[in-house]
Amino acid sequence: MLIAIGKWQLKEWEYQIEIYSSETGLWRKCMEPFKAHVDFENGVYWNNAIHWIGIDGCLDSLYFNLDDNQVFGIKPMPPIPNGWHRKINYYFGESCDHLHYVEIVGPQIQFNVYEVRRDYSEWFIKYQVDLSPVVEANPGMIRSTFRPTNWYYYAFSIFCLVRGKEDENSFLVLQIPGKVIRYNLVYKTFEIMHEFEGAEVEGNLRFPSTNGFQYIESLCGV
Repeated sequence: MLIAIGKWQLKEWEYQIEIYSSETGLWRKCMEPFKAHVDFENGVYWNNAIHWIGIDGCLDSLYFNLDDNQVFGIKPMPPIPNGWHRKINYYFGESCDHLHYVEIVGPQIQFNVYEVRRDYSEWFIKYQVDLSPVVEANPGMIRSTFRPTNWYYYAFSIFCLVRGKEDENSFLVLQIPGKVIRYNLVYKTFEIMHEFEGAEVEGNLRFPSTNGFQYIESLCGV
């Protein structure tokens, strides 16, 4: 099965879903066109559905249920804290049958990792992250040309979140200038996983806007 999502009659924020059947070799339209303000480029499969996060986390997100071929909203999303008018989607992904979401508000190195309940009734705080020790050990994470109030004052990104069989084995894979580190979500400890070759440049990430993906063996040659 293949699923395609495209703008309906070129209308802004209005979309149509079509499904391709390998048995018939045909595409068919699925449900009526719908409006959405989500990031369709980064869908996540979980709970037999494909999920998309609202743009900048300001709007409710969606999922497409593969059982009944319908789109539903994921409500409510974690609220924007008082005093802020927007937030940035920093990570959205699945690990070991858990769907996680990380939002960043302002120049933060302390943030929450949310998990959604299987019935989509709420997002709850699963982990609390504090990268202060990481910054202290790696001062190149600070972009000294920016003011401390700038949203991009700290240079880091989340490649992926990995859940362990035991909760204390769960960790984040983080990219910081010149390195990839493993941050334990329970013990809040960290270690270097990889150092990039070449000079480290203060405040610069080697692979900006990059995600990490789990390696899964396949019967198909890829």
